[in-house]
Amino acid sequence: MKSPRAEALRSCNRIYNAVLGTDILVANQAFVKGDYDLAGQGIHVVGIKADACENGFTGSGGGSPLLDMNKAIINLVAVTAGIAKTLF
Repeated sequence: MKSPRAEALRSCNRIYNAVLGTDILVANQAFVKGDYDLAGQGIHVVGIKADACENGFTGSGGGSPLLDMNKAIINLVAVTAGIAKTLF
């Protein structure tokens, strides 16, 4: 049986693969095209996924080894979404 913490790490791996493989690319392309509304929505999804990764460690015992990275991503999302909203 796999530990809850190991399962949470695997889940975060899947989440961040999707973020890097799709979400960031879509948001970046939207910025380049001047579609700041879509860019803001796309980057907002990244924040939701970072939060989901962090929440996956709740009750896993030992806390999240990705806490600092998840917080940094959530903060970066807030700044980026603010820029997109200003431009929109």
